[in-house]
Amino acid sequence: MSKILIYLCFVAVIFSGCETEDPYQDAGLNAVGQYTNSLGMEFVEMPDGYYVCKTEVSQIIYETIMAKNYSYRKGENLPVTNITSGNAIEFCEKLTEHETNKQSFPEGFVYALPSYEEWLQYVADASLADSNTPIGNNYDTSKETTVNINEGIPNRLGLLHIRGNVREISRDIAKSTTGNIFLGAYYCEHRTDFLMCTNKSSSSKSKNEKYDSTIGLRVVLIPESKNISTTLRLGIKIGDSHLF
Repeated sequence: MSKILIYLCFVAVIFSGCETEDPYQDAGLNAVGQYTNSLGMEFVEMPDGYYVCKTEVSQIIYETIMAKNYSYRKGENLPVTNITSGNAIEFCEKLTEHETNKQSFPEGFVYALPSYEEWLQYVADASLADSNTPIGNNYDTSKETTVNINEGIPNRLGLLHIRGNVREISRDIAKSTTGNIFLGAYYCEHRTDFLMCTNKSSSSKSKNEKYDSTIGLRVVLIPESKNISTTLRLGIKIGDSHLF
């Protein structure tokens, strides 16, 4: 009987238009400070003692640090795409190295990919109505592509494109694939359940598996001691139940 109830819940999530009622959305946290690094990347400080970048990593920032740009659709202020999880991790390491000797860099901190737990905090009140997805009010179905990282309506923390534009690589690992979990939705994601902010239904299969224009990254600035990965089940969490 419990399996039937979970299945019915899954069907309801897929076909209902009430996605914004996701019980895990908006952790009630507010930003407590701000930080801007030497490259002009703006961060907000969260109460748990870490910082999250206001935007996805742009192609110009990625190219400055990595001296390469894999993105198919080029544009300085478009999100970098076509990267592997390994590329994203290397970017964080090199960005840390680049910034470590800067006067304003917080001592003992490193740049990292966000965790799923952090994501559930800073997604806050980000609305699908404002997202670059087919659900978004300003979505252009004739283009179906990424938009500039600085465009759009931010959530109440000042973060942009939390729920769309590109899926963002997490430092957490999927138990079934041992690859990095992807957070959020991307510009042409039509499945309602995959648009939920609690969705973690996909992952890479290895650090070297290359993806297309649906995958990008956002970075957090965290104490080095917290730069650890958690192994999680893939699926969509509703209440205490996991779907697939």
